[in-house]
Amino acid sequence: MLLAFAFLPASHAFAQSGDCLRRTVLVSAVDKLGDPITGLTAANFRGELRANPVRIVSVTETAGPRRIVLLLDSSGSMLGETGEKWNLATALAAHLSQSIAGKNSLALMIFSNKVNETIDFTVGTAGVSQRIHTIRNDPTYAKKNVRGQTALTDAILEALALLGPTSEGDAIYVITDGDNNKSRSDSTQVKRALLTTGVRLFVLMLRTWFDIHMHISPEGMAPGELEEMAFLTGGQLESPGEFASISGRKSDLTEDERKALSARLTGLYKQIERFYAMEIELARPLDKPRGWRLRLFVEESRGPKVAQLSYPHELLPCPKSASPN
Repeated sequence: MLLAFAFLPASHAFAQSGDCLRRTVLVSAVDKLGDPITGLTAANFRGELRANPVRIVSVTETAGPRRIVLLLDSSGSMLGETGEKWNLATALAAHLSQSIAGKNSLALMIFSNKVNETIDFTVGTAGVSQRIHTIRNDPTYAKKNVRGQTALTDAILEALALLGPTSEGDAIYVITDGDNNKSRSDSTQVKRALLTTGVRLFVLMLRTWFDIHMHISPEGMAPGELEEMAFLTGGQLESPGEFASISGRKSDLTEDERKALSARLTGLYKQIERFYAMEIELARPLDKPRGWRLRLFVEESRGPKVAQLSYPHELLPCPKSASPN
């Protein structure tokens, strides 16, 4: 089931035309303060694919609500010797559930070598938040449940399956240390599935001081592989310096670190909630997945300069089922 999911027919991403020359992509632009840049139009963007212009047909600003699947890594590497990484992971999960309460729909999947627990969208964000609170306050939970290897890419595909028929703005939000040593699927399958459905991947990568300074890469993933996956889907990977305070020498974040981390996370939530639905038109059909470039032109007088433009950096060819007869 997991392996087949990557090849399911496309959803809204290819619904615009039979030959897929017209399609919709999700684009977010934030300034240096982490705030979404609002009020943009098609005239603010320029697209290019293989030296050919990509016509920006329309740009529509939208602000939610969204459906988000929270994937929480509970493999043994998340516990380590002190449990500090797991404590931070559950704190980050709680921050998300509390910050989006009342605005978006949240589901939860806790995984290690398989998905061990699922709370779907029918329970509601409040139910997810309560479950995370219960886990954080159970002194026996980590000892009993945080163990095993990591099937990260399999879990992402299961999160896609939980979303079912995808809707515009659906996102997967992963809290992990990046190991992927037990999956049957690979990053290529996951990338294709995400691009096909239009679901963006957001990742919080937990790296310890020791990991960073000893240049230890996640097991089972090539350096930068998870970041590329998020980048190509129009999502984002965050691994801020505050995470590196998780080490054998320091058991908690300072108040300044907490404030800085909270600000970065809030900016990430805004990107999930607010984006532009951009309809584009290609010059000719694609023969295979192709990277393309999107640029943004904004007058400096409008405020802080653009810090980041996020969009799906790879476009897929038209599925055979959508090709004209």
